[in-house]
Amino acid sequence: MNKEEFHELVIPTTEKERLYRDHPEKSLEYYQSQDAKTRWENGVYVFPGPVVGGGARGHGSFSDKANFTPAEVSGIAFNKQTRFSRVPLHRHDYIEMSYVYEGQCTAEINGHRLAMRTGDVCIMDSGVVHTILPTGEKDIVLNCLMDRHYFTASFVERFTASGPIPRFLSNALSEERDHSRYLLFHTDKSPFFRDLMEEVFCEYLDPQICAEGAISSYMNLVFIELVRSYQGAMESEYRQARRSYLTEILRYMDDNCTTCTLAETAARFGFHPNALSRMLRQATGSSFKDLITDGRLARAAFLLRSTTRPVHQVAQQCGYTNENFFYKKFAERYGCTPAEYRARR
Repeated sequence: MNKEEFHELVIPTTEKERLYRDHPEKSLEYYQSQDAKTRWENGVYVFPGPVVGGGARGHGSFSDKANFTPAEVSGIAFNKQTRFSRVPLHRHDYIEMSYVYEGQCTAEINGHRLAMRTGDVCIMDSGVVHTILPTGEKDIVLNCLMDRHYFTASFVERFTASGPIPRFLSNALSEERDHSRYLLFHTDKSPFFRDLMEEVFCEYLDPQICAEGAISSYMNLVFIELVRSYQGAMESEYRQARRSYLTEILRYMDDNCTTCTLAETAARFGFHPNALSRMLRQATGSSFKDLITDGRLARAAFLLRSTTRPVHQVAQQCGYTNENFFYKKFAERYGCTPAEYRARR
């Protein structure tokens, strides 16, 4: 399947979509049916998991055509948002990424409404109570469903050592945080991202040899492009305000995480320390101290993976003079000792 064929597959309305368009109440019957395997809990529906293959047919089907067999990839699945469908407020144990391929949609997440348009991507953590309001005929929303292990392996662990922006994004959905978060990305200025999403959906719907490896590689590129789009948007925002880019400040903090202080960093970029502290917390959700700690621990993890230096040397090189304190912070962040972390790699 090529991208043109994929486009032609997802644009026509399906029989189920036409039914929901003419009889909107019918879409809610699905979630009360035995086929849906949902349960009612604390006022919202709980959708089943974990994600194991599937998702190409049923309620989130791409097309009425039945002449394709989707890939069976453990931990990840893909579907198309059923147009005109009334989806009740729900939550689930997997992470969901919704991409507005064409048109627009409105998501309701944790009681707030979020307007999304072509190119927007929303990643919702497990446990987030959400829904997408009924979409119209010209609105195509593509969903990627990932269990937590797949997401962690593909995104969190891979990008925590890649700099402050990707580390912030991965921390927002890491296993150590409360699962009530979502992240919004604008990729409308990235034709490459649209190409990547089309390619991964084509591979899923019409798997070729080594399909699982291809899908994993595409998803890594998807996450990289999301990070770049996020960083570009942040830089544009600060450029318009004629202030130092947030990413410039974060990069400086990351490069100098073993020595820099709040007062010194603020002076360097023309801020009062309190003003810089507030800006960092508003933009990243983390304090200056926490960002510095993240930088030091990410550097320590990299050194443990890529060198044979003793742990005490790694700790010193990352700005920790108290080895016990380093062990404590490392265990809090990675859930194991430095030696255990190195052994796993």
